Amino acid sequence: MSSPPGADSSGYFIGALMHGVEPVGVQISGEIDQPTINRVHVAHLMNAELDRRNPDRSRQSASVAVSGQGS
Repeated sequence: MSSPPGADSSGYFIGALMHGVEPVGVQISGEIDQPTINRVHVAHLMNAELDRRNPDRSRQSASVAVSGQGS
């Protein structure tokens, strides 16, 4: 099976630029590195929303950072 344009053989989109697209009903899951929407870096906004939806998430990530068990 061939990979779509902008994706490597594992299905990762690396350096993909999408201009003039209108994603409707799009669901993205997994690790997202340096997301930018309309030239705005939105990683901190995404993390804040995930923390708001799941307060235990921010406590878990804080305990991992303190204990040094992260990546």
